[in-house]
Amino acid sequence: IDSAKAISHLQNIAVVVCPTAASSDAPTSALSVVYKQSGEFLEYLPLRKNPDLVVVDSHIIAKAPTRLLVAGIGDALAT
Repeated sequence: IDSAKAISHLQNIAVVVCPTAASSDAPTSALSVVYKQSGEFLEYLPLRKNPDLVVVDSHIIAKAPTRLLVAGIGDALAT
C-alpha cells in the first residue's frame, strides 16, 4: 500500500488501495514509509494527499486474524 501511495505521489496520479486487514491506518494516511532493499527503514515520505479511494471488502477484513484488528485499534489510538 505504501509503495502504491508513494508512486502516486511521485507521478502525480490517482491511487486506489485495497487493504486486506484493518491492522493500521496506512490505507488512509498521507504518509508512506520507505525502506531500503535490505528491509532497513530509510525515510518517511509525506504525501500531498490521502489515497483517492480505499476499497474494503468487509468479508476479507472479517476473516483476518484477530491480532490484526487489535493492532489496528492500537494504531488508531496512537495516531
